[in-house]
Amino acid sequence: MVAVNPEDQTAAGRVSKRSRLHFLWYLTRRSPLTLVGLLIITLLVIMIVGAPFIAPYDPNKVMLSARLMPPSAAHWFGTDEVGRDLFSRVVYGSRASWNLRDTHMFETLLNLLEHHGPHSKAIVWAHNSHVGDAGATEMSERGEFNIGQLCRKAFGDQVYSVGFGTNSGT
Repeated sequence: MVAVNPEDQTAAGRVSKRSRLHFLWYLTRRSPLTLVGLLIITLLVIMIVGAPFIAPYDPNKVMLSARLMPPSAAHWFGTDEVGRDLFSRVVYGSRASWNLRDTHMFETLLNLLEHHGPHSKAIVWAHNSHVGDAGATEMSERGEFNIGQLCRKAFGDQVYSVGFGTNSGT
C-alpha cells in the first residue's frame, strides 16, 4: 500500500503527476531491474518506430563486394554471406517479430474456434495496438499488421472491437 500526500491530490481526487513520478522512482530504487527493463523496452520501441532513421542500409540490399565483413564503423554488426548489413537487419527484424506475434495470436484463435465447433465464438483481450485496424494507421506503411486487421479480413462484419484509451496516460 502506498500512502499519498493529500497535497498531491487534485480537486477531483486524482493523484498528481508528481506523486506518480515519486512512486515510479520508489519502484526503481526498490528494484533496479525495473529500471533496466523499462529502458530495454523503451529502446526496442524506439528501434521499431524509428527503423528507417536508425538503420544505415536497406536490410535486404545485397552487396556482394561487402560479403562477411567484420564489425566496423560502416557496418556496426558486420555483414552476412551476401553482404547485407546485419545491424539494419536486426533493426528491421523487430517489425517482423510484431507480425509474427499477431499472426500467432490469429492462428491460435482460429484453432480454438475450430476446436469448439462451427457455432463457437471468442473474445480476444488485447492492447489497442493489436485489436485496431493496422491497415488504417501508420503501421501499414511500415508493413505491419495486427490481429484486429486479420480478424476483420477473415470474419468481416462478425467482428466487434472495443478499445480503450486515455487523454492523459495510463
